[in-house]
Formats: sequence, structure tokens, C-alpha cells
Amino acid sequence: MKKICVLFPGQGSQYSGMAKDLYEKDTFARRIIDEVDQTKISHFKEAMFLENNPLLNQTKYTQFAVFLHSVLLYRQFLSRFPYPLQAMVGFSLGEYSALAAGDVLELDEVLDLLSHRVKWMEEASLKHPGGMVAVIGANLDELASYCEKSPQELVIANHNSAQQVVVSGTNQALETFLSDFPAKRKIKLAVSGAFHSPLMEEAALQLKAYVEKKTIRQPRVPIYLNATAKPLQSHHYPIDVYHHTIKGVLFRQTIETLLHEGFDTFIEIGPGQVLTNLIKKMAPEVFTKAIQTINELETWEEESWILTAK
Repeated sequence: MKKICVLFPGQGSQYSGMAKDLYEKDTFARRIIDEVDQTKISHFKEAMFLENNPLLNQTKYTQFAVFLHSVLLYRQFLSRFPYPLQAMVGFSLGEYSALAAGDVLELDEVLDLLSHRVKWMEEASLKHPGGMVAVIGANLDELASYCEKSPQELVIANHNSAQQVVVSGTNQALETFLSDFPAKRKIKLAVSGAFHSPLMEEAALQLKAYVEKKTIRQPRVPIYLNATAKPLQSHHYPIDVYHHTIKGVLFRQTIETLLHEGFDTFIEIGPGQVLTNLIKKMAPEVFTKAIQTINELETWEEESWILTAK
């Protein structure tokens, strides 16, 4: 019996024209995207569908676009996929996709939560300016030691793989890091703040207080959380959303846990294929598949017999 995990991508996987086929073919998707365009973010459809629209790379557009693409495509996937799922993992923003997909919160509740998240994180970024740097080919023990010397200024924000991490911190700390720390490659990311770091503390407290007022349900499928690499427990989620905002994304550790538990099938749903590419490098023997469009879903549906193969 296959053990199957669904993956939801994060910010950075967006592309022009994303979810357009969903909008054209799925009446529910069209209604939700129209509602967001009309009531939450003006010109949202233009940002998603028009070629090379710079709005798509602005945080509020990006987060809603990646979230909706993932969640709305998951609905199509779930209606066609005949095998039971055993786990979900969302990368950073993708954890919010998992909340909606797993029925932890209603879709409109997660959309409201995202609206507040964008606002509060932007406010924190303005008050405590910072950024993020991708680091490839570094000694991770040396990197951890380097970051510990400036605990409030520089932290490991994304544990993507043994070869790739992302650090987050103040602009001054990052400039020093870029010039001082040895690594194969260091790439400053085009983001507006020091996400997944203590500089987001105020946003984290606001998110925690907001979630505490909601009814949190136990997910239909276990959701492995970014900050703990362990399954979500509904009664503990307010503190989890706090930690999700100020601590690193333990993606590598989460996948290692799932592999240890016998997971052998990983399906990424939404824009891009960043997560399945990372997993393929970590464990070439497992089955991975990225699904970005309804057409890809329909084509793969004809071939999904592969999941029953021993």
C-alpha cells in the first residue's frame, strides 16, 4: 500500500497565467477568484492572468494567487484521485493551503487570515526592515554557529535540503553575512522582509490572537507543520501559527520524518515544482509528481495506475 503525501508550494512559485484553466473550466474556482478580485484585492485577476504583470510579484497578490491556485486545484485533484492520502505538507505560505485543504478552517476563514497575515507582516517589515538570502553549498554546522552569534539579527529561515538553506535577518546583518560567510553561492532574495525570523514577532502575536478566536478543527489528513515537523493538533494551533511566523521552515526535517515513516509518494499541487525537485534530490527512489493545471491532472489521471504498482 502506497503512503501518499500532498505538498503545497509557497511564495516564489507563482507564474503568469497561473490557474487560468481552473478559472475557465471550474465554476467554483471562477466564483472564488471573482470574489477575491471584487472584494479583497483590486486587479487580482489581471495580476494572475496577464503576461508579465509586475503586480503578481507583490506580496499580497502573490500570496493569494499561490494559495488559491493550490487549494482550488486540490479540489479537482481530490474529486478524481481514488487513493487515500496519509499526509499534507505546505511550504511556508503553503501551510495555509493545507489548512483549507484539510478543513482545519473554512476557505473564507483562511482567506481572511491571509488578508491579516499580509497586513501584519508588511507592518512588521516596515518597523523592522530586513531580508532573506539563499545559501547553497555551505557547511550547515558553521552556518548555524554563525547565526547563533547574532540571534536577533540572523537566523536560518528555510531548511530546504542539506545543500540549500535560507537565512533571514536585518539588512545590516545580511550585508555582513554576504561579504563574510563562505558558501558556494549566496543569493539575496527579492522579498520585502525578514520572514520566519524574530523580526516578525509582532505579526506573530497578532496572528496568534486572531486564530485563538476561531474554531480550529482536527485536519481530515494529518498536516505536518513547518515549525515542528510534527502533525498539527487543533488545540495547539494558535501557538503553532505564532511559531510558524517567527521560526524556520523545517522542510528537510519534515520530509526525512515522512521517509522514515515509510512515505514513498509525494504529489505537489499548485504552481511550480520546487518541492518535488527538492525531494527527488533527497530521495531519488520515491515517486514524485507536480500537478499545476487541470490538463496535467486529466493526463495523469489516465496514468495513475502507477500508484498501485508494487
